[in-house]
Amino acid sequence: FNWDEDQIQTLQSNPSVLYADIPRGSRLVPYVLHKENLDPAIKAARELLDQKGEDLEVHILSEMGAERYLDGERLKAFEGLEQRSLFKMLPWFRRMWRSLFGGRKLKKHEMALLKNQLRREFEQEKARIQKSEARRKQKELVEERLKGESEAQKAEKKPESRKIETASVDDPKGLIQKDIEKTKEKLELDEQVRHNLDRISKILDEAWDRKELPNRTHVLENLKDFDEDGLIMFLKKYGRKEIYSFRVRNEDPKYVWPILISKKYIQRHGRRLYKEAIEEADKQRAASMPNQEKFDVFTAIEDFFGRIFARSR
Repeated sequence: FNWDEDQIQTLQSNPSVLYADIPRGSRLVPYVLHKENLDPAIKAARELLDQKGEDLEVHILSEMGAERYLDGERLKAFEGLEQRSLFKMLPWFRRMWRSLFGGRKLKKHEMALLKNQLRREFEQEKARIQKSEARRKQKELVEERLKGESEAQKAEKKPESRKIETASVDDPKGLIQKDIEKTKEKLELDEQVRHNLDRISKILDEAWDRKELPNRTHVLENLKDFDEDGLIMFLKKYGRKEIYSFRVRNEDPKYVWPILISKKYIQRHGRRLYKEAIEEADKQRAASMPNQEKFDVFTAIEDFFGRIFARSR
């Protein structure tokens, strides 16, 4: 499908839609799936794995976080499918040994390690594709500048154009070279900014998946090339549209800094988190002896998403 960015974001913000960006060859391919079609998608992935040994669809469903919407036998069946797919990632000798001696079932920690390995490989491929795309855009800009240089040279040869010229027109090649260098510098900066935002978003997303409330300290622990001042300045300058924050009004020191969440995570899970926060805050409101920390946390989350979704109406 030839979706533009707005269409993709609209789909991603729909709480009934699961999505994942998967590297395929030289481009990132967006995959979307309505939650109602989750069971047929799992069945199709199983048939493809059974018949052809291809596990791409299993990986796509894993990246979408399909297991979060399954329970009971459905969850066990999907985990079995993931087991088969991840088992193929083991080194050849270990895979053969375990196949021969009945150790085909992966333990939970093995599955977690292999999933993380697969996710890292996906992230590396995404970074490679983004760099390639940046180089392509740079090449197009250079070609446009060179085309402009050629047209400027033709114009200089016309008698009517031979008037008093400024110093900059006397050296069109120099001007174009400066433009190319500036464009190259901007593209390199944009690429580095995008890479860092993706790293920060990944750290925050994984923390929210673990039901943690990450703040700047959490990010700094996982990004050794940033110090606190550098991270704050970076987020102020480049992260305003990508990383959102809100405060929990509670005396516990762990809430001294704002809680951080990525825009993509809000698009994927915001409605669910909003609903859960409302339910939990209401429970505490109705309780005879409410838990003050839980009340403060879920009220803060409820207020934050309430403002976010009010703006999107």
